[in-house]
Amino acid sequence: MQVSITVSPALLTVKADDKSMPYGGTLPSLAGTLAGVVNSDGITASYGATATPTSAAGKYPIVATLNDPGSRLSNYSVTNTPGTLTIDKAASPITWPAPAAITYGTALSAVQLNASSTTPGTLLYTPALGTVLSAGVQTLSVTLTPTDGTNYSSATQTVHLTVNTASLTVQAEDKSMTYGGALPALTGTLTRCGQRRQYHGGLCDHGAHGLPGGQLSDYRHAERSRLQAVQLQRNQHAGHADHQQGPAGDCVGGAVADPVRHHAGAES
Repeated sequence: MQVSITVSPALLTVKADDKSMPYGGTLPSLAGTLAGVVNSDGITASYGATATPTSAAGKYPIVATLNDPGSRLSNYSVTNTPGTLTIDKAASPITWPAPAAITYGTALSAVQLNASSTTPGTLLYTPALGTVLSAGVQTLSVTLTPTDGTNYSSATQTVHLTVNTASLTVQAEDKSMTYGGALPALTGTLTRCGQRRQYHGGLCDHGAHGLPGGQLSDYRHAERSRLQAVQLQRNQHAGHADHQQGPAGDCVGGAVADPVRHHAGAES
């Protein structure tokens, strides 16, 4: 007597591993998992992807190919699961040496804002070119936006810049008068950032310290006491400031943009 036997196919699964690489990098080794081969049938798997080292950033399938030298694959029910090769954007390196210290009054220039990158793109600085920073340790930042935004990532880098205080001197001139006579015009000389300015008459106010924006902290401490002593005479009647060029001081980048009116009066 004959009987029929139904032989069900064996279950065979193959799954490709996910992989990643940077744009322009080396393709990684592709691998995966093969399970369910029986009877030493000699079935193996190899893995491939359509991506190359020059392929654009993005996702690409990794597909398993089954090798069946003994023609046994028909005895299996196969589940083939592809993997994913992710090509990430390449990093955009920025080279930016720490700049040398400057003196208050020096505008930012290409001497300080001199970052570079091997990735073509646009460099945007904060603070911008031409900015005059306050005295102290300041942070400069640059952002690189690549020309090829598909394959290269943006990048940001910071450096620190020391802004030294500038030289500021004020000298009230000696005066004399006859008892009972009229008060003479009170005059003196203020030298700031290579500019010498004459003041006379009485006192007038311009900013918190007689300076634009009241930025007395941007000047050297050793030279503040005379200026502050002069400012104590604010109750005198107002005068006006005449401006003239004097010998250059030691403030780099020396031009003073706005007229400065100063407090004049007797000093102790």
